Amino acid sequence: MKSFQPPPNDFRNISVFPTPDDLIEDQTYLRPNIVTGSYIDPYHYLDVQFRLLREDFIDPLRRGIKWYIKSLREKMNTKCHDIRIYKNKKTSLKAAYIVDFSENNFYKKINWENSKRLIYGSLLLFSEDNFHTFILGTVEDRNSVYLNKGIVSVILYEAEMQNCLGKRYVMAESSVYFEPYFHVLSCLQTMGFNSLPMQNYILVQNSNINLPPAYLMKNGSICSIERFDVDLLNPDSWPTPSALRLDVSQFEAFKAALTREFVVIQGPPGTGKTHMGLLIAKMLLNNYSLIESPLLVVCYTNHALDQFLEGLLPFTNDIVRVGGQSRNEALEQLNEINEMANIATIKNTNIKVIGMTTTGAAKHQYLLRSLGPKIVIVEEAAEVLEAHILVALTNQCEHLILIGDHKQLHPNPAAYKIAKDYHLDISLFERMIKNGMNAFSLTVQHRMRKEISALITPAIYESLYNDESVLDYPSIRGIKHNLFFIDHDKLEQSEEDSGSHINKHEADFLLALCKYLILQDYSAEDITILTTYSGQQFYMRQKRKDSKLLKGVRIAVVDNYQGEENKIILLSLVRSNAAKNIGFLKTENRVCVALSRAKHGMYIIGNMSCLKESTIWQKINQTLESQNAIGNSNYC
Repeated sequence: MKSFQPPPNDFRNISVFPTPDDLIEDQTYLRPNIVTGSYIDPYHYLDVQFRLLREDFIDPLRRGIKWYIKSLREKMNTKCHDIRIYKNKKTSLKAAYIVDFSENNFYKKINWENSKRLIYGSLLLFSEDNFHTFILGTVEDRNSVYLNKGIVSVILYEAEMQNCLGKRYVMAESSVYFEPYFHVLSCLQTMGFNSLPMQNYILVQNSNINLPPAYLMKNGSICSIERFDVDLLNPDSWPTPSALRLDVSQFEAFKAALTREFVVIQGPPGTGKTHMGLLIAKMLLNNYSLIESPLLVVCYTNHALDQFLEGLLPFTNDIVRVGGQSRNEALEQLNEINEMANIATIKNTNIKVIGMTTTGAAKHQYLLRSLGPKIVIVEEAAEVLEAHILVALTNQCEHLILIGDHKQLHPNPAAYKIAKDYHLDISLFERMIKNGMNAFSLTVQHRMRKEISALITPAIYESLYNDESVLDYPSIRGIKHNLFFIDHDKLEQSEEDSGSHINKHEADFLLALCKYLILQDYSAEDITILTTYSGQQFYMRQKRKDSKLLKGVRIAVVDNYQGEENKIILLSLVRSNAAKNIGFLKTENRVCVALSRAKHGMYIIGNMSCLKESTIWQKINQTLESQNAIGNSNYC
């Protein structure tokens, strides 16, 4: 089988940057992520992860360059969303290389505040010969003032300064953000084969060993949980779930997290995944003498990391957040520590918690390997590419806790083919479950009123129970239904620059509905408008400026709202076309997130005749009809 055949070269010697050969070759040596079954050894595993992750970045770039060359040859005037081409760019030298693209007026049409073009760390290719050869660079300084003048500052790699200054190039920008790939790929190449952490589990040589963390065997397993002294490894020593104010599923997950060296906790929407993570972290911090090592908290997004670290502040102030600046006021003090985050500072100040995003963990590998945290808690673990979790683990890791839900957002590789044909969209979290690891599932949701939770149970979750607290929610003022789907047939539009989609009818309707709800004495903070496409988000944010009533109402893309909730959610699904193409709205996990953010009331607008082409929306439509909760706006 190809999966087990030896590779043609050593992945540690492959450039993490694209090469001219990468853009020419159609056949790249790849082996799929082994979703069910074992890897031969650490080298086999790391080789597969490295090559797939690298190809995930290279593949869109290759397609884009080939499109560009073909468009020149055939004089086509079509658009490609894999790359962005800037012609006749001139380089000059100041603090860094300055690229001037002001001769083309297209840049004046771009909203640089919102655009994802030319952001810090983006990869650029400069060529004089249609990319048979090229100079590589990355964006060094993204200043919208300069971008509005057609100027960007870059760092060039392996370029002779005197040979490139003042020359004119065609500049290609990959639409795939390069910086995370660079850091993770570089880390994978330097990982030791003989010290791969948790390898018995990760290689699936035995995924159900159920050993306790090594530090418990060394330092003892007696600890304090709430007001109880508990021998963690003695089942008879544990208090009852009710004594710890936990339901049975929470108790089993909590117990497993403290007694197993590798544990997977699955939490459907509203079941309190973050609460469970904080409870586990609190217990570990209260018994810090058993650990004798900082606790590493890793999250996929800055927002989730801020939220988790803020939740730890009542238990300890000995926290350092390494990486990007936090926007959370409660964590401002941590930002001061962050500025001087180095090994000596962390060791000398008795830091007990280190917070990093997955990208930050890869970027700050020297710091991480020097500190060697024994315990790693990964929030949003089902959303993260496997390699991104791997680089957060050092060879001193003795305890790994993955918290997430593989039925919500999956990892989102850039190359669809690599995701589907080679299973790069399967997270370590999901792979462990598929290989028989016992996942501890939280089964009681505390967020949605029962009419709303019925949209995802049993359509997505076979059994998800409602906590009694959600049965007492007040009805929404001024509207007959607490849940309603506004059906329509108004067509979408496509955005030329981004390829995203807009539905102005849906946007205008929800903004008007939002104003109506605010007039019913709801605050702007009580309402969130969600949409499935960034183009719709930007359009609605622009329209929001026309009304003082809408000031303070959050408008967000569904994918950026996982883990969050609000009293009232207004959801725009956007897709409505004659071809009945609904894109990723047919993907169960995206739908799950979209339909599970509301507590008291939810109002969805979309074209159900279009949506019903997919199986998941057929089920949802049946639920809505059974509740008499779908119709045109006259019935809302």
